[in-house]
Amino acid sequence: MKQLELITLPELNEIRRLWVIEKHEMEDSLPGIYEQATGEPFPGPPVDDAMPLSASDMKVLKDMCEDDTLHYELTRELLDVVRQQRGFARRAGLFKSLEDTLRRGSHDSAEAAEALALSRRDALEGQRAQ
Repeated sequence: MKQLELITLPELNEIRRLWVIEKHEMEDSLPGIYEQATGEPFPGPPVDDAMPLSASDMKVLKDMCEDDTLHYELTRELLDVVRQQRGFARRAGLFKSLEDTLRRGSHDSAEAAEALALSRRDALEGQRAQ
């Protein structure tokens, strides 16, 4: 009986790249999901041989952060920013990337981010009025 291929290997590799590189998923869980679903090891190449932390390391980090999802995700992203810059002789953009990450991860909720933005807007309008 012929098996139906729902998703191709190149598509899986692209999903994996997006998860690991763009979404900062250092656990690289796609190969495990693939093996669990198919019973076979994932046939694709490694996304990044320089992954600094393993899935078990990330579990330790998650355990340390307990229920503080914000700090867990922020720490993951900061570690990944540093990983991406590792090996570059010139780390152009490192501080900008770190700053952007810290700004994104500095709010517990959309409401907190909105409140900060509104207070900044009000402060700017107050300065302009003077």
